[in-house]
Amino acid sequence: MAALAWKSLKTYLQTAILPPPHTDFTGFGEGALDYIDLLPAFASHIDLARNAPSAWDAAFHLYSSLRFLLYDHHH
Repeated sequence: MAALAWKSLKTYLQTAILPPPHTDFTGFGEGALDYIDLLPAFASHIDLARNAPSAWDAAFHLYSSLRFLLYDHHH
C-alpha cells in the first residue's frame, strides 16, 4: 500500500510541478526566432560550416542551454 501511494505521489509531482521535457526543437526554434532579436547578443557555440550566419544557431544554443539548466535543476 505504501509503495503504491509513493508511486502515485511521485507521478503527481512529476506531472504537476516539474515541467515536461521539451523535445521538439523545431517548435521551440520557430518560436524563438520570433524573439531572438530581443535578447542581448550572445555567441552560439555551434560549429557548423555555413555560407552565412543563421539565427537557427542562436536558437539551438538557447534551446540546449535551457534544457541543460532544466535537467540540472531537476536532477
